[in-house]
Amino acid sequence: KKKIFINSLIEKFKPDFVIFGGYKLKFTSFIINICNVNGIKFLFWLEKIYFKNALKKFLLNLYFKLYLKKSSGILAVGKEAQKFYKKYNKNTINFHYSIKIKKKINKNFFHKKKINFLYVGQFIERKNILNLLRAFRSINHENVTLTLIGEGGLKSKMNLLSDDDKRIKILNFKNDKFLKKYYENSDVFILPSKYDGWGVVIMEAMSYKCAVIVTNSSGVSNEFIKNNYNGKIIGTTVLDIMQSIKYYINYKNKIISHGRINKLKISKSDANSEIAANKLKKFLYNI
Repeated sequence: KKKIFINSLIEKFKPDFVIFGGYKLKFTSFIINICNVNGIKFLFWLEKIYFKNALKKFLLNLYFKLYLKKSSGILAVGKEAQKFYKKYNKNTINFHYSIKIKKKINKNFFHKKKINFLYVGQFIERKNILNLLRAFRSINHENVTLTLIGEGGLKSKMNLLSDDDKRIKILNFKNDKFLKKYYENSDVFILPSKYDGWGVVIMEAMSYKCAVIVTNSSGVSNEFIKNNYNGKIIGTTVLDIMQSIKYYINYKNKIISHGRINKLKISKSDANSEIAANKLKKFLYNI
């Protein structure tokens, strides 16, 4: 039934292009066959890959040789991903995620006279949340807060780690309006991931004039953050995270200057959805 629905959908809309937003999607080969029969061009939009073991690397290499070389092009999420996927298809461009940039925001630095740190994302092992909590708890400073917004399997462990620390809040994600308030009232955004193909929350934080702390294993860090200029690029250990938090506590003026740089930088870049849309149109037109 699903295949019939997909087939009827393509027949109805008669697209010029089909873009696959990943390599793990169901019915990929089925849709590619439909594209080939109907003369429809297809592309892949892919993040960089983290190979857990040699077997996964071998199997994905076979998959990419089978599908990526036959595609009309690849939209790679970041420069690292672009370099990797060009081995399979020369018509590969850097087309990372984008966001709608608000021209005016009600930024409130040092809300309630405190330095407010923020994390938004999944509560999972890959995001390195427990090390973030350990690092924050090791800092003996009263005028700081850490808010973590999201959901995931580590929430019970997070609650145990933060139970008696009134500086820490762990909240469920609700909606964009709810999130906006926390971006506006936060000073430093932290993404402590052990691995992240990109990290779109960093771009969102930058658009709200937040200084940022991001690990060197996140794709976004290589393109949007310059260490000590508009943020901190760090390792994933408790010590790394702790030292970066202390940096902004000790150099409070850097928070405002880094935040202002971030807002300007992100607004003029292809992280801006309007600029990104024009980039995509140009790429598709030339295929």
